[in-house]
Amino acid sequence: MKIKMVILAGLLAFFLLGCSQQPVSIESIILSETLEEDIAAEGGTGVFEGEINNVYLTVKVENITPEDELKVEWTFLETENIIDEQVSSVEQAGSGYINFNIHIAEGFPSGDYRADVYLNQELVEEVDFSVR
Repeated sequence: MKIKMVILAGLLAFFLLGCSQQPVSIESIILSETLEEDIAAEGGTGVFEGEINNVYLTVKVENITPEDELKVEWTFLETENIIDEQVSSVEQAGSGYINFNIHIAEGFPSGDYRADVYLNQELVEEVDFSVR
């Protein structure tokens, strides 16, 4: 009986270790002028031409939980002013895409911009883009 309990405890420990939550991570970040249904196929060069009103930033996350926080700070580099800050969290744990959008009704002024992407208050990536 003692051997069966040891085997059962070992199997339970193995099962629990195998099912442990993987750490949250960011797989990719994509900038685009439009938000398409198949966002993985979209991807900009980081240079937007002409008068645009919207810039989308899509973050592909793995193993995110409701306790995790994803934040984007949008900065106009010509003045070093943060022009918007957006925070997102999820209701259920999982993996997928989280979209952010910055909209300027009168259009983006020409110049250089940066989107700083934070995961749980840690800067993960700086994404530079320009409007010409």
